[in-house]
Amino acid sequence: MASLTDDQRNHYIDLYLDSVEHLHQQDRSLFAGSVMLETGLIGELVRVKKQYGATSTNKNRRGRGLDTPQNDTPRKSRWVQPNMFDWGDLIEDDDEIRKMGDSSGPLVEAVRKAFGRDMDDEIIGAFFASAITGDKEARTNVVFPTATQQVAADVGATADTGMNVEKLLAIDEIFGNADIDLDMEEKFIAISPKMRTQLLNDQRFTSAEFSKTARLEEGVLTGFLGFKFIQTTRSQTSGANTLTPAWIKSSMALGEWSGKAKDKASESPGKRFRLQLYHEREFGATRTQETGVVQVLNVTA
Repeated sequence: MASLTDDQRNHYIDLYLDSVEHLHQQDRSLFAGSVMLETGLIGELVRVKKQYGATSTNKNRRGRGLDTPQNDTPRKSRWVQPNMFDWGDLIEDDDEIRKMGDSSGPLVEAVRKAFGRDMDDEIIGAFFASAITGDKEARTNVVFPTATQQVAADVGATADTGMNVEKLLAIDEIFGNADIDLDMEEKFIAISPKMRTQLLNDQRFTSAEFSKTARLEEGVLTGFLGFKFIQTTRSQTSGANTLTPAWIKSSMALGEWSGKAKDKASESPGKRFRLQLYHEREFGATRTQETGVVQVLNVTA
């Protein structure tokens, strides 16, 4: 096959760079669509949500000349920090450069998946990590409150067990106790293939009362009891338990930093002028409120 001209090489390279950027915007990761997305962020520490605490009205009798009330609603901010991720590789010959022009080709897909996994890990890590809250002058780390936001491993059984219907109901109870409007909010849970099997084997799942709430897509269980399932094997573990996150979309945020994305392709003099590819992204994730995230202990070993 004839060697590529400079114009042909540049054409394939441009197609590749455009494809990587387009796929990053359209298909970030498995978890990105289940959290609040903030783009175009600037700075080392950025406020992604302003929190308002509980407040109440004032019960007054009618009268003339009453003062306007000042209720002093509690206000705090939730902050996110970026982490930098990059990827690079050398392209050895013209045949590889030709394949780079395919927007659905293996190289474009490999780069997309690499950054997608990093983004998922950032979100997964933020579920139960300390979250930065406060104002610019006084910020503190809020620890995840397992005392109120955890479903024990033995729920629905006489000993520690895996995913079951009772644990999903326990999650809903925690959300309900926090006055979360489940008719207005999207709720998600990250489950592994093993957890899906455990749930399917639960006798309550197959009962007429619950089975009608199951969501199937091409024969695969993708939701149940109003939860949308995200399949992953990347959740954190502790001993024999998988720390399964369940959350309300508005309770998690992913931030992407403006001007930090770099997509480069150029000849590398130090590598015999081979084509050097380089991609860089900066993003970070955080909890925006504790009441909308639940940790479920599941035995999956």
